[in-house]
Amino acid sequence: DVLEKNGIQIDFSPSSGYDYRVHGGPNFSDVSNFPFHVGSKESILCIPVPSENLIKGPDTLSQLYYTFMAESAFGDLGKPIRLTPEGNTLARMKLIAKQLLKSGLNEIVISLHSTSLHVGGNPYSDTQSDVDRIKSVLFAFTDWLYASHAVTPALPYDVLQSYAGRLQDGR
Repeated sequence: DVLEKNGIQIDFSPSSGYDYRVHGGPNFSDVSNFPFHVGSKESILCIPVPSENLIKGPDTLSQLYYTFMAESAFGDLGKPIRLTPEGNTLARMKLIAKQLLKSGLNEIVISLHSTSLHVGGNPYSDTQSDVDRIKSVLFAFTDWLYASHAVTPALPYDVLQSYAGRLQDGR
């Protein structure tokens, strides 16, 4: 493996629930939101960028689904939406995070392209207004997450150390 050969110990690249084969990329549609080890020696801790399936339409539809039907035989509906301020509202990020925490996920990884913080850096940040909105949603979300769920920020090394020798079933 390229990552192992280069001494990489932690990988945040997979996006759970996503299939990029149509673009020539990998298929992560069966990857859960939970961390796991990869590599020939299982020496790399993989922490996927989490997503939750949301129903097309107003977020209230997804909220109703998760409140009343998520445990039913209907299974997962909708399409995966990554936990990111890029294209998501604060309310949507909170909805996704609540579902992730409810599932027992302990590591909340927020996806953000650094180029989104610069005007014209990517399609999410065409204007200064776009950049300001991304920053505003990101800061409001992290403030909410810290205050409402006692979540604390961590560096990748800290996360790696917390999993040393204890990860067997992905939790």
